[in-house]
Amino acid sequence: MNYQNSNKEKITLEKNFSDKKFNLVESNIISLIKKGCSQNWLINVLAVSYAKQKKFSKAELTFLKLIKLEPNDFDNYFNIANLYRETKKYTKCLEYLFLAIKIQPNNIKALTLISSISFKIKNYQISLYYTNLILELDPSNIEALNIKSVTLLSIGKFRDALKSFKKIAKLEGFKPEYLSDIAVCYIYLGELDKAMEYIKLSESNESAKYNKGIIQLTNGNYKDGWDNYELGLKNKTRILKKGFEKFQNLPEWKPCLHKKSVLLI
Repeated sequence: MNYQNSNKEKITLEKNFSDKKFNLVESNIISLIKKGCSQNWLINVLAVSYAKQKKFSKAELTFLKLIKLEPNDFDNYFNIANLYRETKKYTKCLEYLFLAIKIQPNNIKALTLISSISFKIKNYQISLYYTNLILELDPSNIEALNIKSVTLLSIGKFRDALKSFKKIAKLEGFKPEYLSDIAVCYIYLGELDKAMEYIKLSESNESAKYNKGIIQLTNGNYKDGWDNYELGLKNKTRILKKGFEKFQNLPEWKPCLHKKSVLLI
């Protein structure tokens, strides 16, 4: 016989979930299941509570159980895709996102996640395809425009990236971070004077100072250029090549240090 949870049990469950006491949510639901309560929404909440507690294996099994029970429910596929995103299982994440959009082809949050994950794993053509789909549905979607812009930048389509970044700036206002992105495009296009115009407008942005450093080094101003270029490490604009971690314990070189050798990374 299917047990129907009481109003009091439901209120307790909702309160614990609202208070983010996910260990109590888990015990509440397991207790209800033992009593014979088998409603699908409870299984969904249990899966979410596992995920919130980082009990990923249990969350995965519970979401998969729910998919078997409700194979045509978009949210079940999207939720497990998010679980795989959090655990960095990007191939599995995309697998379930593609199943999700079979149910809801125009769901923007699923299309956005496909685009974002594809960019992360450097599948730039897939990323661009899905950002363009989103922008057909919602031409002013800032997240999609951002993904499209950085993807175009990554594949060397600097002029197209510039247009995309400028569109974001028009929609969102010319914020320092967008002005800095526009400057990057001009740097790659070799239009350094134009890049400096935008850098001056976004001077408070750390990325802008890093970009300024690139231009200063290009123009032979090594004293100021190296200082600004080093700022890129602090905000992760400048990514060192894999393997640099081996040398992190070495002291940074200073003119007052007299060593037999200097390591350049």
